[in-house]
Amino acid sequence: RYVKIRDEHILVKKQCEELLESDKVLQDKLSQQQEQFKQAREEVKKLEGTALEQQRFLQRTQSELVSSNQNLESVRLEKDILSDRLKERDSSLNEATSKLNQLQQQLFDMQAKYVPLEFERDKLLREKDALATQNQWLDS
Repeated sequence: RYVKIRDEHILVKKQCEELLESDKVLQDKLSQQQEQFKQAREEVKKLEGTALEQQRFLQRTQSELVSSNQNLESVRLEKDILSDRLKERDSSLNEATSKLNQLQQQLFDMQAKYVPLEFERDKLLREKDALATQNQWLDS
C-alpha cells in the first residue's frame, strides 16, 4: 500500500509539475497575447489618429474647395460685369471715333470753303488798297 501511495504521489507530483509547466506556458502565451493586444491597440490608436487627421484634411480641403468655387463664381460675375463695361466703353469709343471722323470731315469741308474765301478776301483787300490809292491820287 505504501508503494501504491508513493506511486500515486509521484504521479500526482508529476501531474502537478506538468500542470505548473502548462501554466507557465499558458502564462507566457497570455503575456505574449497581452503584448500583441497592447501593440494592436497602439496600432489602432495610431490608425485612428491618422484617420482623424485625414478626415480633418478632407474637411479642410472640402471647405477650401467650396470657398474656391464661391470665389470662382464671384470672379466670373465680376468678369461678366467688366466685360459688359468694356463693351459699353468700346461702343462709346466707336461712337466718339465716328463723331470725331464727322467733325474732321466738317473741318475739312470748312477749310475747303475757307481757302477760296480767303483768296477772295485778299483779292478784295488788294482792290480796296488799290482803290484807296487811286482815290488819293485822284483827290490830290
